[in-house]
Amino acid sequence: MLAPAAGLVIDSRVFEHGLAGGRPDDALALWRGPLADGLVLDDAAPFGDWLAQQRESLQRLRQRALEASAQAHEARGDAAAALQRIETLLADDPLQEQHHRDAMRLLAACGQREAALAQYARCRSVLQQELGLQPMAETEALVAALRGGAAAQPQSQPQPQ
Repeated sequence: MLAPAAGLVIDSRVFEHGLAGGRPDDALALWRGPLADGLVLDDAAPFGDWLAQQRESLQRLRQRALEASAQAHEARGDAAAALQRIETLLADDPLQEQHHRDAMRLLAACGQREAALAQYARCRSVLQQELGLQPMAETEALVAALRGGAAAQPQSQPQPQ
């Protein structure tokens, strides 16, 4: 593989370095959507396979950056900014129950208990309709605490992989 020419800036590499350097918001500021979005070359199957793999890899990096940014904002006490990142993650993949729990907890931290309970209903519905599953015990415990009026306490977040 060829190395980039001196002085050449490759935004995906800058994105990766920002995330690796603990600057997820800097990395996210570079995001403009999927790599070569809309590009289809009918007679270039190997290129299409490569492009699909690159898109998936960059999407995973974006997910990690959103998770890291949410954690950083929550740690600084900015639940609203953390919630915004979690909502983006849920828009990308509504089947991630952990992100539903995060949204419920952050909504409660923002004083939006009813919205947190509505988030639980969305979580339960999507899990049932798409996977035929019920929410995990951890999710049920959180909603029970919310229904009981307990303030959702910030919980330690798993580190992005």
